[in-house]
Amino acid sequence: MKHKLTMEGYGYRLRPITLEDAPFIIELRLEDMQRNRFIHVISSDIREQEKWLENYFTREGDYYFVIENRFTRQPEGLIAFYNEQDGRAEWGRWVVKKGSLAAVESVWLLYRIAFES
Repeated sequence: MKHKLTMEGYGYRLRPITLEDAPFIIELRLEDMQRNRFIHVISSDIREQEKWLENYFTREGDYYFVIENRFTRQPEGLIAFYNEQDGRAEWGRWVVKKGSLAAVESVWLLYRIAFES
């Protein structure tokens, strides 16, 4: 779903995903084949990822974010909450670059968006 929710933390921030993030999504999702056995398989075709994002933009109750380093503005991961209904939602699509320290803070930021926004 297209949205404008953002949240700043100490070292990281969440911002809405955009069509321009398609190459980063592919790079991140395919960076570690060992880890990838635990997540849904995706294509390395950027156009397919863009189509997926275009479909995502039309879904209500689905909030997808890029996890960015606040100081470098470089993307370090992805996170989302979705299936929002009756004051409830699931969170997932959580993938963080190898070596990134964003894991704990990114979940905290997602919870802040969900419960404070």
